[in-house]
Amino acid sequence: DQIVFSEDGKSVYMAAFAEIGSFDIKTGDFTSVNTLPANMKLLALIANGTEMISTSTYNGGIQIHATSTGEVINEIAAGLHPDTQKFLNFDDKFVFTWGKATPLSIWAIESGELVAELQDTPENTSPLVYSEKDQRVFGLDRQGSLRSSHLSNLTESTVIARSTLKPKLLALTPNGSKIITIDDFDTIRVLEVKSGETIVTITNTSQDSLHSLVVTPDGSKILTAGEAPLISIWDIETGDRLGHLLGKMADATHLGIFANQN
Repeated sequence: DQIVFSEDGKSVYMAAFAEIGSFDIKTGDFTSVNTLPANMKLLALIANGTEMISTSTYNGGIQIHATSTGEVINEIAAGLHPDTQKFLNFDDKFVFTWGKATPLSIWAIESGELVAELQDTPENTSPLVYSEKDQRVFGLDRQGSLRSSHLSNLTESTVIARSTLKPKLLALTPNGSKIITIDDFDTIRVLEVKSGETIVTITNTSQDSLHSLVVTPDGSKILTAGEAPLISIWDIETGDRLGHLLGKMADATHLGIFANQN
């Protein structure tokens, strides 16, 4: 289940179950583009929806397909463990994989080569975020401390904040200066990356379990969504709730924002 905006901002590519399609934002018309084989699970759409990344539920391998035809363009991580549970794609250049039985690994999408691997991943089941600007990966260690490592050397890390409540969701502001966490109690925290100081804490989210978290492109607002048919908008500096969007469907697991914020 993935969504991605087209470059012209006129449509949204969506993957649900095994079907890939696009919605026209103005009309709501859906066009089926392609389907995946039964043993393949879609991980992400890249290159403005023209390519898709999938993984095999049999051998855990990752493949790059042409969205329109389903043709395999490249295969990476051929021997990846099927139990790998986590996946991230950044700037259409790298694939990050990690999970309970898999070390944190970074793969180059174009070449399929393994760029870096950390065998002794501190916490393989925690969420990760990546700062493209600083080329740093942020995640938790086994003691619950928030750490960051540079892409060039994942074995060395810097502690951002110690003994934080284990977050289920992480997000980073576009400039990399603040990191937002949401824990199992749905408490939202905003931390300064340099100092590790918590500058904002939001405890009354008035929503059922939160599933999705995004930051606006200008880094000024946080959007959250969950089981309730409600998308809340928060001021990142004050923690004030600026407003909400009431949807027609509950359980919003994905949020997306246009680059122009309109």
